[in-house]
Amino acid sequence: EGGASEAHVAWAEAANKALAPLASGGLYVNFMGEGAPEEVRAAYAGNYERLQALKAEYDPCNIFRRNQNITPAARRGL
Repeated sequence: EGGASEAHVAWAEAANKALAPLASGGLYVNFMGEGAPEEVRAAYAGNYERLQALKAEYDPCNIFRRNQNITPAARRGL
């Protein structure tokens, strides 16, 4: 413990703190892993409802549901 590794950790934390004001607050979806539904919704932000509509049209049975799943929108009239 200590030594050079502490210096590297301190440098990384300082860089992270300095760059934080420049961050968008978003995230890169491909680095999420298996995100919780609310995290997936937040990641897609304003596009989520549009993507749900597309998913309902092209994958209504939710076959492609791995990773950052977008659940299909409820279909009307069914």
